[in-house]
Amino acid sequence: MDIKGRILQSLRPRRDGLLLRQDAKSFGSPSQVSAALRSLADSGLIEKLDCGIYAKPSKVAQLGREALL
Repeated sequence: MDIKGRILQSLRPRRDGLLLRQDAKSFGSPSQVSAALRSLADSGLIEKLDCGIYAKPSKVAQLGREALL
């Protein structure tokens, strides 16, 4: 499984819908993780809330950015 798949798989069961960059650091090198997170955010599968904080778009729509932060 590639890094993008591992990131999405780790985000799927989370109730709060949040993913910290620190949670994904074991999936690859820092540059590989950055590229995967950027690609997922560009494709709309995750949303970047702040530096190192990502969330499911459905949770952002449901709760709002400020509530998640």
